[in-house]
Amino acid sequence: MDHMKFILGVGIVLFFSACAFLSPSNNGSGKNLKSILAVKLSKVEARETCEAVGPVTGTHLGLKPDLRKALADLRKKAFDKGANYVRLDSSSQAGTTVQGMSFKCPDQI
Repeated sequence: MDHMKFILGVGIVLFFSACAFLSPSNNGSGKNLKSILAVKLSKVEARETCEAVGPVTGTHLGLKPDLRKALADLRKKAFDKGANYVRLDSSSQAGTTVQGMSFKCPDQI
C-alpha cells in the first residue's frame, strides 16, 4: 500500500511539473511546447542576419544521464530569452550539460 501511495505521489508531482512547464510566463505571453520545439539547435554558425542573444546552458540532473533532456532544457532557456536558434558549442561527457550561444534570427534557419 505504501508503494502505491509513493507512485501516486510521484505521478502528481510529475503532472504539476508538466503544467508549470507549459503555463504562461510572468510577462503574460503564453508558451507552448510547439513554440519551444521551434528553437533550432545546430553546430553550424548562425547566419549574419541573426542577432546574438547570449550564452545558454541546459542541464539534466537525474538518476541517469539524458542528453535529450539537457537539450530540451537548453531549448526552453533559449526560448525564454527570445531566441529561435542555438549554436551548440559543447556538452559534458556524461551528457548532463550542454552549452551554446543563442540567436534571434529573422529568417529562421
